[in-house]
Amino acid sequence: MSVLDQLNAWAKGAADSNSEQEVAAQSAAEAAAKAQVEAQAAYQKYKELAEAAEQAAATSKVDWEEKDQAAAEAAAKAKAKQEEAAAKAKEEEEAAAKAKAEEEAAAKANREQEASEAPEKEASEAPSCVGPAECLGKSKNVCKRMMVQEGKCTWTEAFHGCAGGAECFGKTEGVCKRMMKNEGKCQWIPEATTEVLPTCSSLTDGKTDLRERNKFCWHLNNEESACQRSFASTNKGFIRMCRFDPASRKCKGDKIDCVTEP
Repeated sequence: MSVLDQLNAWAKGAADSNSEQEVAAQSAAEAAAKAQVEAQAAYQKYKELAEAAEQAAATSKVDWEEKDQAAAEAAAKAKAKQEEAAAKAKEEEEAAAKAKAEEEAAAKANREQEASEAPEKEASEAPSCVGPAECLGKSKNVCKRMMVQEGKCTWTEAFHGCAGGAECFGKTEGVCKRMMKNEGKCQWIPEATTEVLPTCSSLTDGKTDLRERNKFCWHLNNEESACQRSFASTNKGFIRMCRFDPASRKCKGDKIDCVTEP
């Protein structure tokens, strides 16, 4: 081969090599541009995801703060109700204890008063002369003579009928009970036999039972009207009919046997 041919061959090889380098460079440039576009797209996606995550975190924080606040308020309300309930229970307990103490004190006072009045009560169960002041303390014979001659007194032993003052003596049962109820002046004493006793309710029509208020006749000392309208029931087959004594201004309880209705 001549020198000229060798030069031409070398020149052609160099041209071909340059052409390949240009193609490779262009391909590399295109790949770099594509990579840059993809990188920008990935960065944009990452940025969007980061913003979304940040927003979600902020929203979640607000929700938890609201929930915490609501829970704290609910707990405070529950505590307040619990304290209110405890205070109310304490008040009721103190009121119950106070009422019990007052009841026990009243019962003790009643027992002491009953004990102090026992002799007088025993005496009141014995037959006596009842009626106006001039009847009190009279003997059986004198009392019965005043019953017949003056119509003023009543001897309680084995007596039945309308007892009390002169306006009561000889009255029928209906009239006597009406005077008991309307005027509080008389007392109807039915005839008692060994076979049949009057019912307690028939003796106390229109009168107030003091035992329902845990009281006795002597609680009405100095109260004539209230005394004449009252009685004290028992569960022992008798009642105590309250009778006012004008001389002593005391309210006494006369024992009257009767049948307690079931």
